[in-house]
Amino acid sequence: MRQFWKNISLQSLKLDAMLVKETLAACQGLGFKDQDVLPMIQKHLQSGTTSRPEELVKIIEIGDKLPKQKATTVGSEDEDGENPFRLSEISWISDNPETEWIYRRISNYAKIANEAMWNFDIWGYQDLLQYTKYYGNGGHYDWHADLGPGISNRKLSCVLQLSTPEEYEGGELQMNPGGDIMSVPKGLGTICFFPSFLLHRVTPLTSGTRKSLVTWLCGANLR
Repeated sequence: MRQFWKNISLQSLKLDAMLVKETLAACQGLGFKDQDVLPMIQKHLQSGTTSRPEELVKIIEIGDKLPKQKATTVGSEDEDGENPFRLSEISWISDNPETEWIYRRISNYAKIANEAMWNFDIWGYQDLLQYTKYYGNGGHYDWHADLGPGISNRKLSCVLQLSTPEEYEGGELQMNPGGDIMSVPKGLGTICFFPSFLLHRVTPLTSGTRKSLVTWLCGANLR
């Protein structure tokens, strides 16, 4: 199946009509309907267009100074406190004068992607930005969607890559829009927006460290 994203630059933000037409045609042949396929199409804004290198360095510096905690999921810890479903370290970046530019930059890109692809009813952030580290000891996050009890208002998920592909092995961000697993490009500065109901995972790291910034844009609860 053809991949559901396209790498673009800020100089060509209009949706590529031919790409969508070809994607829809391929999916229709597999029994998908247009309304099922369109929400799964993704956009990626590549490094050099999402953030300048010094901005990426600044995000990492801010994240590395914050208190760290073990990432958890509701109801998935065993008796030893280990979580077989998710193994990573996270910190929360508050919205303050030092960091408000990060919030503003991501929301601007989210607006561009949303208007081009989904037109979800989005009013902004509910959660703080999440700075995440996966380590080469098998760090991973198994298949999941970003919706659940208490977080049913998440509409658009965002992952910003803060490591180069050479800095780690494994750690693929993968999407599953309906049976075919697709990997997101790993380039430093790549920012990926996708519907929060879409199944995705980070495969186990075998070496190195993978850093990323994760957030969710919210709106009225899905109903």
